[in-house]
Amino acid sequence: MTNEVIIENLQTVPWNIYLTTFAFVGIYWVTHIHTFEVVKGTDAILVWLNLLFLLFVAFLPLPTELVNLVEGSSGAWVLYFAVLFSICMFLAAMRIYGARTSKLSVERELPAEARYSIARTLWAAAAFLVGIALVTISRNPIYGEVVLVLILLRGPVLRRVFPAAHKSMWARHREATAVADDERPEAHVS
Repeated sequence: MTNEVIIENLQTVPWNIYLTTFAFVGIYWVTHIHTFEVVKGTDAILVWLNLLFLLFVAFLPLPTELVNLVEGSSGAWVLYFAVLFSICMFLAAMRIYGARTSKLSVERELPAEARYSIARTLWAAAAFLVGIALVTISRNPIYGEVVLVLILLRGPVLRRVFPAAHKSMWARHREATAVADDERPEAHVS
């Protein structure tokens, strides 16, 4: 395979879909970490919710590839959004279950922070449902792009609805990260 063929193939890759999917996976990973920072233990229900969450995260590359391969297919977008919706719902279920089960919950998270985090996840889930409805009713996959804009608006809107919880949650996260960095042993290079 020549360099020209490789470059030509790279130009046909839908980078916007792959980068958006990578961003979603990154957001889910960070949220997953934050979820388990405020949970002090697990039980069978939380383990199953976590496994189902991870099942859909691991499945996400397939609908991403279908959106690429079957360009113009509303069915591929519906599957893509259905998987993203499922991820959000299992993530929200873990947050709600962990926060409401006293033997699993850690006291350091304020109720407002938990509500803010759950609201962020449910906003995304609602946006994916809107995407499924728009693409299904219109049979026009371009409406899939509208959903991505709704996701981008999530942060600014929720910061205004939950300003104190947003500031508190991220301040605590920064403090925890700074402490964790200070406690790491220095690497010794031979």
